[in-house]
Amino acid sequence: MLRMQIYLPEKLIFGLKTRSIVENVSMSEVIRRCLEEKLSVGKRVDPMKEFVGKLHTKKKTNSVKLISDYYKGNLK
Repeated sequence: MLRMQIYLPEKLIFGLKTRSIVENVSMSEVIRRCLEEKLSVGKRVDPMKEFVGKLHTKKKTNSVKLISDYYKGNLK
């Protein structure tokens, strides 16, 4: 593991200390968990699965066909 030094605002430090006490882990562990969750380290996220369902329009589309075309590489 690589050791790093970072500067944090007091508000974040207070939250970090509080969370480490509540979870009974070190502040370093809280930082690692937060970064892993935020950055999805070790997990490959499919951008289409992240996107599907986030856009709401009044236009009618065939989402099954759009997704199928996406995976086949047929989208223009």
